[in-house]
Amino acid sequence: MNRPVAIWLGVLVCVGVAYGAYRFTRQVGSQEQSTAPVAEQVPVYGYKLGHFELVDSQGKTFTPKQLQGRVWIASFFFTRCQSACIKLNNRIAQLLAQDLRDLPVVFVSISVDPQHDRPEVLQQYAQHYLRQYDIDPKRWIFLTSADGSVEPIRQVSQEQFRVAFAKVTHSDRLMVIDAQGRVQGSYMSAFDVDIARLKRKVKELLGKSSPSSEDSSPRTSTAEKASE
Repeated sequence: MNRPVAIWLGVLVCVGVAYGAYRFTRQVGSQEQSTAPVAEQVPVYGYKLGHFELVDSQGKTFTPKQLQGRVWIASFFFTRCQSACIKLNNRIAQLLAQDLRDLPVVFVSISVDPQHDRPEVLQQYAQHYLRQYDIDPKRWIFLTSADGSVEPIRQVSQEQFRVAFAKVTHSDRLMVIDAQGRVQGSYMSAFDVDIARLKRKVKELLGKSSPSSEDSSPRTSTAEKASE
């Protein structure tokens, strides 16, 4: 057998071996995939918030019951954050000063750094936004834990709003709660398209517009966690 023929035969053998290995891997992978358990799809919207107690920037106790009958929007932040929190709170301030100015909606910002963000710190922090944007303080409430401990905040974040919790990786979502205290959606504060959807949802809940199909479609906890 001459050298060129031997080389071509060697190439063909290698290709055949590689293709066989590829088919075997695909077959095994598909079998494993077909037998793997499927994650349960649990709706995350439309559930009612449970009871929790925090304190506001005046040191007064806050519970969700105080906003019963009103549409409100919750978010998480901390005052020493110099990046995402500034963008998030600037977005809230702009909504309150412009597009949602004449709508009876309340924003509630919860600190994930309660040891530092005591009521007096929150009060000073809040004034920066309230004065600059001429916002009624009754429409933007800042909260922290009563004793400076993290656990109450973690419970509110993970168990009530069902979002990830950690000081440096907290959720930047805006979560809309209806007049009956039910979470009706969460929206990424960094994206204009989500803010547009949030505004439509708020107007819908206030009876200012008809329901939109994209906002009323169900979401799942799997998708929510993947986007955090």
